[in-house]
Amino acid sequence: MKKRILFSAQAQAFVDELRPSAFGKVMASVELLQNQGFLYAPYAEKVEGRENLFEIRVKDGEQIRVFYAYAKGDDVWLLSGFVKKTQKTPPAEIRKALKIRKELGL
Repeated sequence: MKKRILFSAQAQAFVDELRPSAFGKVMASVELLQNQGFLYAPYAEKVEGRENLFEIRVKDGEQIRVFYAYAKGDDVWLLSGFVKKTQKTPPAEIRKALKIRKELGL
């Protein structure tokens, strides 16, 4: 089922700042999400312990993550992104994505 992908201001700003190779890999994953309606590992994971919060996972010399959530209908919102520098996802990044998700009413 084809989805409509929407970018929060934070997600758009993050993606726009990526170097071209990373941008291409992220957008390829976004296109898969759009066309399939979902992503499986290794392209994405559900954020453990969080309902309706997922992360696109891209490796391009560094670990890039873009959080997303499903809305009603066929919409999927990209919420925020970050470059992962530690083994665990920083709680502050999850809180930021949850705050954006709440602001969007998802």
